[in-house]
Amino acid sequence: MTKRFTVAQVRDRDLLGDYVYEISRDGRKVAELSHNHRGEDFFLRLTLGDWLPVEKILTGGGPEPLKITEPGTKLLEELLQASLKKFLG
Repeated sequence: MTKRFTVAQVRDRDLLGDYVYEISRDGRKVAELSHNHRGEDFFLRLTLGDWLPVEKILTGGGPEPLKITEPGTKLLEELLQASLKKFLG
């Protein structure tokens, strides 16, 4: 069974500033997600990694809970697996 990711906005922003979100799994931060004020130009980085351009992988906002899309969940799982393999050698 795939573990679920949780998403939380991590800081306030200026009127035209970027939104930044923390992505966690089992209570541990695993990545950050950012997009501009128009909801475009999404970037993702694993903890201590580089920002990578990605498609929109976030749904919700306003009254709706924030969630990672199914394609986003698959992408995160793949990136985390690759990172773990690289770390372990």
